[in-house]
Amino acid sequence: MKLLEHKKDHMVIMNDDNKIETLPETSYYLLKTLPEYNIYRNEEGRVTWVFSGVGTATETYDRKIFNIEFMGKRFQLRELQADNLCDLILHNNIEGFLKMSEALYQVEHQRDIIESLLAPYANRLYFEPKGVIIDDNFKIGYEGTAYVIDTEKLKNPKVKKDKWNHLCIVPKGIIRKQKIHTPIGEVELSPIMQTILSKVVFLLNPNMKDKVFTDQLPRDLCKCLIDEFGGKHD
Repeated sequence: MKLLEHKKDHMVIMNDDNKIETLPETSYYLLKTLPEYNIYRNEEGRVTWVFSGVGTATETYDRKIFNIEFMGKRFQLRELQADNLCDLILHNNIEGFLKMSEALYQVEHQRDIIESLLAPYANRLYFEPKGVIIDDNFKIGYEGTAYVIDTEKLKNPKVKKDKWNHLCIVPKGIIRKQKIHTPIGEVELSPIMQTILSKVVFLLNPNMKDKVFTDQLPRDLCKCLIDEFGGKHD
C-alpha cells in the first residue's frame, strides 16, 4: 500500500494490486497508510501494537481483521470494531484495550458464561446455537431478542420452521453492574449479557399481571401460565 495523496478527510493510495483507492481518513487508515505512523505497522504492513503488560493487537492478512492476545487468550476482532481498536492504539489506551478484550471474551464465550450463571435453572432451560429456550415456551436469542412460541403453528404438521414470534418485554427494575470470575480474571458483564440474563430471569417467573406482556401470548399458553404463576388477565 502506497500513499499518493492525503487531504483533509480522505487519502488516495495505490494498493497491493497496483490499483488506485480513495480511503476515508479514519484511525485505521491513518495507522495503515501514513509514513509517520510506520511504528504501528510490522514489516508486512499490517497494523500491530503491544499494550505493555496487558496484551497485543495484530492485524491478520485480511484488512481490518485483528487477532487480540490478552491474558493468554486469543480473540478475533472484526471490521466494525477496527477503528475503535485503532483509536486505542493511537493513544496507547491500556484501560480501553482491557475493556475491549473483556467484551470480546464475553462474545466468544457467551453461551458458557450464561449457562454457568443460570445453572440453578438448568432443568428448565435448553441452550441451542442461537439462544436460550425457557420451559419450551420462550426463547432469548444471544443478541438479546425475546420470542414466544407460536402454539397455532405447532398444531399444523406442515409448519417446520418459524415457530417463534417476537416478544416485547422490558424487565422491571435497574440492571446493576455485575462482575464475574473468568479465566482472564474478574470482568464486568457487558450490557448485552445483562439484557439476556434479565429477560431469561423474567420469563422463568413471568409477571402475569403485566397486560402488555400477556396480550402478546397465545391464549392457551397464557391460561397455562396464569394457572402456574398466578395473576389475572383483565
